Amino acid sequence: MITSEDIEAFAVYNREALDAADEFVRRSEKGIPSDRWADGESGLQLVAQGIHAQQALLNVVSDTLRMMIEEQKRKKHESTELCPVDV
Repeated sequence: MITSEDIEAFAVYNREALDAADEFVRRSEKGIPSDRWADGESGLQLVAQGIHAQQALLNVVSDTLRMMIEEQKRKKHESTELCPVDV
């Protein structure tokens, strides 16, 4: 299970890269030339790291949602099962 400390450590470790990816998107939406969306090669590397971190977050969220849905299905199935009656 992921703890709040894990989340905080992830955010601290990836902050610069996530910020670079956010800035890349912001610049792209402003309509400026694409060669100015990142600050050179090192900026592009940070953007790629930021995208990688976002993908990792999406995978964790997707897995968590999938597990929650399966748990709900299991509980629903259990609650609707017929209980054997001793005769």
